[in-house]
Amino acid sequence: PSMKRKRRASINRPPSPPDIYNLRSPHKSSRIFIGSTPSLPLQNPLMHGDTHHDQIHPHVLPIFDDIECDTWYNILTIRESYNHVNGALLSPVVFKSQLYYFDERTIVDRDLNVLKRKKKIRVFNSPKMIVSSILVMDDYLYIMDQLKDTLEMPEEDLSIIDTFKDFIGDYRNYHIRKTSLKKKLKCSDKEITILVQAGIIISEGPYLWFRIPNLGKVTQICKKAKASLLRIIRKKRFQEIMQMELEAKNIPSSPFDTLFHIRDLIGRDVLGKKDTTSGVVIFLK
Repeated sequence: PSMKRKRRASINRPPSPPDIYNLRSPHKSSRIFIGSTPSLPLQNPLMHGDTHHDQIHPHVLPIFDDIECDTWYNILTIRESYNHVNGALLSPVVFKSQLYYFDERTIVDRDLNVLKRKKKIRVFNSPKMIVSSILVMDDYLYIMDQLKDTLEMPEEDLSIIDTFKDFIGDYRNYHIRKTSLKKKLKCSDKEITILVQAGIIISEGPYLWFRIPNLGKVTQICKKAKASLLRIIRKKRFQEIMQMELEAKNIPSSPFDTLFHIRDLIGRDVLGKKDTTSGVVIFLK
């Protein structure tokens, strides 16, 4: 009788709502997610360690009703890594190389073009960038709002940031000539300088390149993590290691989990992976 009561209670329990971070398409080959999922609050880690606030004030993104493709799902999954970063002022950057870990490059690039057209993401590149960087568009706009609170400038000078926000959503190129930007924003040289000081744009060659504030902090973390992971693998016989064993390693220089960096290095072709009967093996290329 007790067994029957337990089984009946289990049947009557209401189903748990689906989690977008664990949701998988029932038809992987179609790459399309059927239906919609409830929104989840996503914190903006830019607020972590904010010296202007005594407490963390999470930023909740607008509703994400549809997980349209695997690449969008993977962007949100990687972005979630920043929710566990404490005491660091980091922009929630996703590297294109991390997305190559999941799928073929041509498919990822095709999906990114669709997401750019739909204004869900912003992709950044420049001559000094080793790999393209990606921000969820809502994160990008939120970061610029936060910059206005941190820059010690008169409020009327900072109004150019709002003008830039209105412009950038419809402009998908990586760069623009200074004369063209001044014309589109209807601004002065002084206001362009304010955007440079804010870290929103940078001058390289004849162009102004759009950039991510605080990106340098994330790239430095990844550079140190890369050195640590390569040291671990080089000490192994045949220079290969089980992925589960590597993921369990602690990287003191990084606030991210090890998988964050493994994805990046595999996508950059620094590391490779292969399936074996014992599991996935990571090897040095």
